[in-house]
Amino acid sequence: MTTANQLHPYNNQPLRVSKDYGTGPWAGISTNTLKRFLRVPTTATMNDLTVTAERAGALVESVTSYSISEADVTLKVEAKYLRADQDGDRWLDLPFGPVNTVTSVADSDTTYSSDLTLQNDRIPDRVKVPEAAATTGEITVIYTVGQSSFTDLPTNVQQAVLFAFGHFWNVREAVSSPELKQIPWSLDLICQQFTRSVIG
Repeated sequence: MTTANQLHPYNNQPLRVSKDYGTGPWAGISTNTLKRFLRVPTTATMNDLTVTAERAGALVESVTSYSISEADVTLKVEAKYLRADQDGDRWLDLPFGPVNTVTSVADSDTTYSSDLTLQNDRIPDRVKVPEAAATTGEITVIYTVGQSSFTDLPTNVQQAVLFAFGHFWNVREAVSSPELKQIPWSLDLICQQFTRSVIG
């Protein structure tokens, strides 16, 4: 998890960001999907499958900085650190991508919620600060990341969560806190496909 003293390299200031997961990770994940991955009959009665899957998703998210679970993110920055590009536009890098939508950009006087430009064909994703927004004081950006349904995640992300899930389920004593020391090679390999920077 990003701590308050880590600096946002683009804005050169303490990163102040919070994530609200609402109802929690992928309420729609199928226990049958998890049972098939464990190679047990789908008729088997097994407790704690969903909880273990959520722990696996949290592990993959922390390793890759790829936002898996749906969340509303609130980012606060000081406007004075926002530098204009060669076109005179001020862009703000958004931590914890990929970003789905930007809900609003606000300064101390005005909240802008329409005609916002999100650039998500790069890492990290970024939003254009409205031209009329203040150049001093605090800028607050609210945006959404992650997916509410497990099946809406990219296939390689789903596979990484299942790898982590299988490891948590089958080798529990090796991954119980604080002994978690090493990620299985197969999980490490697949995570490399979509790992983002802490800011990304």
